[in-house]
Amino acid sequence: MDYGAVGDGKTDDSQAFLKAWNETCKAQSPDATMNIPAKTFLVNPAKFWGPCVPTRINIQVAGQIIANTDQSLYSNNYWLHFAYLGGLTLTGSGTIDGQGAGSWPERKGVAALQLFSITDLEINGLTHTNPQKAHISMTGCNGVNINNITISAPEDSPNTDGIDIGDSSHIQIQNSKIGTGDDCIAIGTNCSFINITDVTCGPGHGISIGSLGNPVDGGYDTVSEIHVRSCDFIGKNTTGVRIKTWQGGHGEVKNITYEYIKFYDIARPIVIDQFYCPNNACQNNTGTSAVAISDVSYTNMGGTFKWRRPRDIFALR
Repeated sequence: MDYGAVGDGKTDDSQAFLKAWNETCKAQSPDATMNIPAKTFLVNPAKFWGPCVPTRINIQVAGQIIANTDQSLYSNNYWLHFAYLGGLTLTGSGTIDGQGAGSWPERKGVAALQLFSITDLEINGLTHTNPQKAHISMTGCNGVNINNITISAPEDSPNTDGIDIGDSSHIQIQNSKIGTGDDCIAIGTNCSFINITDVTCGPGHGISIGSLGNPVDGGYDTVSEIHVRSCDFIGKNTTGVRIKTWQGGHGEVKNITYEYIKFYDIARPIVIDQFYCPNNACQNNTGTSAVAISDVSYTNMGGTFKWRRPRDIFALR
């Protein structure tokens, strides 16, 4: 069905997308599909919210979805926002382009694809590029499978995390390539049972757990059962696998495994930083409480690093 989208990359197609979503969401069938054809669609900030009638909604993306570069449109802090859904598939050979370069100098903006309170989520085959901030941000999600995606932003683009995860569990990320100006994957508070397999990371800041335990945010965070396997970290990565916590916080990080990891010209392949403090502007909390870290294993890891000091192969503080 045609909902009136032009697809010339200049005309605002937001209303056509929302009409298509509303019809898909109320379809009287177990599965419903929203097709995005092979054109370029300019879409302003839009909410694609449930609950919906179908038990699964499939969004097939063949074309390119591009963001408006007018920063005044993002006062509500989202671009493409999916929420309150059970059974969602985002798939295809298309591209989600945040066109975020204009926001980078001021380090402002929004995540491109925001996923909130979704169960049984699949993302497959898509390309995500140049967001204002993170490419994909998920919060409160359970049962997620991300497979065969490509994420790309320049190495000097600030805060362009590949995948941010918070308050979520049972996540699979596999067979994907991620290159950003920040963390390839960042795992935040209250996350568990996350498996990351066959991911190539670079450029970027590696695969990070944290930062956790920031006293400003209440200081109590937990992360457990994170398993990173058969991943490659390629040049222009500042770090490989990293755990970062603030002093003065509480909580725990436990049951973390890294195995069959390869590093290629990485500055600091392995980092555990329990004095995390961006910009070095924190109060000295030495001797205070901290997030407890236990049962972390590193197996079958190797490669090359680009700093001459051997202690930087494994940075611990």
